[in-house]
Amino acid sequence: MPAPDVTLLVAHGSRNPRTAADHTALCNAVAAAATDAAGPSRVLPAFLEITEPSIGDAIDDAVEGGATSITVLPLFVHVGNHVERDIPAIVDEARARHPGVHVVLRPHIGAGADFVELVARAVVR
Repeated sequence: MPAPDVTLLVAHGSRNPRTAADHTALCNAVAAAATDAAGPSRVLPAFLEITEPSIGDAIDDAVEGGATSITVLPLFVHVGNHVERDIPAIVDEARARHPGVHVVLRPHIGAGADFVELVARAVVR
């Protein structure tokens, strides 16, 4: 039975063919790390542009697969047009297509309090 909750990790996308495979591997690793006593987490890849699946398609696919709650987490470091305008517009369009589904847009990953710590650990190595 599919999990009713899905998290989409959103990357920018690239013409490099390794992008989709690397991002999918990241999603799988995050899902494994996020699994708890309630069961496995569904963490799926999505891309803003160039690479498939697009954010809109990934949301549509998740709903088709039984998701009732979808969290969209942009893996962007800084605020820019994509974070401020493009991704929110795509999420709003998906909400309109799926009014019975709870779609949440989280702040971009760079806005998280732990992000500085992550970068600092990488600098110290």
